[in-house]
Amino acid sequence: MNIHQINFAYIPVEDRVLFRFNTSDSAEFRLILTRAISIKVLAQLESIIRINLEREYPAIAQESLRAVGEFKRNEVIEKSDYRTPFSSSAATYPIGEQPLLVTGLVTNVVDGALLLGFQLPTNQTLNLSLDHHLALAINKLFRDNLSAIDWGIFPVEKNASSGVEDGIGKSVVH
Repeated sequence: MNIHQINFAYIPVEDRVLFRFNTSDSAEFRLILTRAISIKVLAQLESIIRINLEREYPAIAQESLRAVGEFKRNEVIEKSDYRTPFSSSAATYPIGEQPLLVTGLVTNVVDGALLLGFQLPTNQTLNLSLDHHLALAINKLFRDNLSAIDWGIFPVEKNASSGVEDGIGKSVVH
């Protein structure tokens, strides 16, 4: 199965993330991710990205490795299409048209590829294999989506000029 498009959307009423992806053979998969599962997925994506960089550049210091990682991330972002709307015109829905709640996550790394196993309530596991390029692209899209949600996943930054906190979940107390 070759992933063609990926989409993340926050569902405020459920306080969950809808993760949809379709394949080059017109199949669409729909999953619901909780905050806990989202954090695990993000951690695994970032871990495999770091592992692959360390494998590719074993003699580079951590500061330089971060710079190389940022360069690679920007290179993938430039080559990826984040503008084309997600197409929901699937021919098939292998796990059903209704999104399934992910109840667990099993991961493994094989030859630099991250294997994500999404455990479903149907006692099935949906397995995705993400090469380095796809892991970087998904990580960018997923981080962008999660940073807009008030889940406290990312640190809040202080605005140096005003002393006011900027970021997720702004609140003002008088």
